[in-house]
Amino acid sequence: MSIPHESEPSPLVGKRPRSAAMILLADDDPQVRHVCSMALTREGLSVKVVPNGGDAWRALELAEYDLLITDNDMPGLTGLEIIGKLRSARRGTPVVLISGTVSAEGFCREARFSECAFLLKPFPPDHLLKIVKEFLLRVRSENQPNAPEKMSAQPNSPRPGFQGGA
Repeated sequence: MSIPHESEPSPLVGKRPRSAAMILLADDDPQVRHVCSMALTREGLSVKVVPNGGDAWRALELAEYDLLITDNDMPGLTGLEIIGKLRSARRGTPVVLISGTVSAEGFCREARFSECAFLLKPFPPDHLLKIVKEFLLRVRSENQPNAPEKMSAQPNSPRPGFQGGA
């Protein structure tokens, strides 16, 4: 992973007020946390960073987030366990699962993982930013009933950022 450079205005800046988009980023790898956090904050997004699954779940219990970006293999709770707890609690928070070990094919087959995307590590930050943009635009359009570009969530449709084979 490399730290993105500032070359042109971000497509995310100005799309939502800075205070409106709050992202929770959970990963036990300090380098991944740093690179992802830097890329997201450069886009004008608010990011809370936690180093493990237990801290991620506690943060989710205390606040609402527009998006969760989580590693799978972490101390405390795995990313898949966090997603399961979110769905059991009937929370529809969109999730980007990042992992070097989970099978994307198996991940996306599970019905409880609706509103989720998968990124296989290592990935360039611009791939993460593309997925984040798609989710935030969808959240914004769902919160604005008259939005002209409303994206419909259709069952079994490909998820943004899906990587892997079928």
